[in-house]
Parts: sequence; structure tokens; C-alpha cells
Amino acid sequence: MGARKNFIEKYISEQYGGTVAYMFANAPDVGVCRHGEKGKWYAVFMKVEYRKLGLDKDGSTDILDLKCDPMLAAALCNGTTIFPGYHMNKTHWITITLDGRADEEETMSLVDLSYRLTLPKIKKDGSRV
Repeated sequence: MGARKNFIEKYISEQYGGTVAYMFANAPDVGVCRHGEKGKWYAVFMKVEYRKLGLDKDGSTDILDLKCDPMLAAALCNGTTIFPGYHMNKTHWITITLDGRADEEETMSLVDLSYRLTLPKIKKDGSRV
């Protein structure tokens, strides 16, 4: 596991009290962060080949998929460190490479945004759905 991936996992654990769940036996590199035990996903860690992201580069990298506002996602996707969501809805999710090229502060801010965007909705009585 890469240093950036470890850093982001630690940030998520400290900020939101959650851990990354590696729950797929057939995909041990896929880790999911979610609200509560059965809540919505807000972050997904994976390892993918650079070429699957459209990069002309050999090898693979850890990535982080995050929920994002569609207009912001369109503005952020640069084709070098941030991409439309890999293996997710490409309008509402983005993928960030965790190979040391993406800005760390921006990545943490986008984790925070994804967390907020996926919180359960608040009902009229003030409880969460």
C-alpha cells in the first residue's frame, strides 16, 4: 500500500471515525468507506493500470473514487491526476491518482466534500433517513 493511500486512510479514520472496509474476496485491493455499517459509500480505494485511466504509462497506481458535484467534477478533471469516476458514475464521481502527483490538501478537501454529499438526508422531523 502506497504512502499516499495510507495518509488518506489515516485522515478518513481520524476525521470521520471510520475505517476502510476491504470486503470483496475477489477484489482484495478494493476498499470502501461508508456512513455507518450499511450507509452510502463516500470513498472507494482501488488499484488500476494507468492505461485504464487513459494515461500512456506502464504500471498501476492506487486511486481514490469520491462523490463530487457534477459541475465541480467537470472543472476538476484534468486527465493527469483527476479523472471522471473509474468504475463509478462518471458525472457524480471523480477518480484521484494516489501516486504522489495529486495535491494532498485538495484531495482531503474532496474527501470532505464526498462525505458531506453522501450523508443521509434529513427528514422534516430532524432525523436522518
